[in-house]
Amino acid sequence: MKRIVIGGGGIALLLGVMAVGFTAWTQVASPVPVAGNSAISKNVGPPLTCAATNQIIGYLGELRSGVATGASAFAGVATATMMSPVGSQGTSGLVTSSVPISEGQASELAAVGGVDLLAKEATLRSCDYMMSDSPRSQPYIASAEAAIASAGLVSLAVAQQPIAVYLADDPLHSGWFVVTVGLPGPVQTLPDVPSNVSLHAMSKYVVVETGAASPVAVGRVAW
Repeated sequence: MKRIVIGGGGIALLLGVMAVGFTAWTQVASPVPVAGNSAISKNVGPPLTCAATNQIIGYLGELRSGVATGASAFAGVATATMMSPVGSQGTSGLVTSSVPISEGQASELAAVGGVDLLAKEATLRSCDYMMSDSPRSQPYIASAEAAIASAGLVSLAVAQQPIAVYLADDPLHSGWFVVTVGLPGPVQTLPDVPSNVSLHAMSKYVVVETGAASPVAVGRVAW
């Protein structure tokens, strides 16, 4: 059966071992393997070379001391997620946003930065949607999968079957990383879809990790 995965950040058509991706963002495509090893923008124009394209996909902020997460301007906002601390080094008060931070939200933050699509270090960059050609990224991906499961967001078996992963530098903490894991979501029903095609939404989770691949915060993400 053909499987099509649709997410807030991308659309992937998986046919055996072939994967072609088109972005649902206005800024940049998901890092998936396509002809010429490029990331293709949905906007009109020629394909952009993945290795040369690194644009912001979302924002990571840290709440000021004393700001209650439940009463925050980010609470209940569909485009934002309050992250949960993980492990002995767990960091609280981190929030993600898939859209630029509003003035009201910014007043609650001690710091905020844009999360890029790709890491700055060459050995952690990849245009492959699973980053399979980046051995150095694999410990971070494995750690993120385990953290997502440990937080009770999904089972470990599900977390270890991603359809897309992104790794970027943490804009708030030098030497840390932000790992986004895309997993198949619920089956979607759309008109005129052939019966042999399974249409899934893509659920995304994000994990902030130290340079030693130790997770410090985890949550769902809308970017």
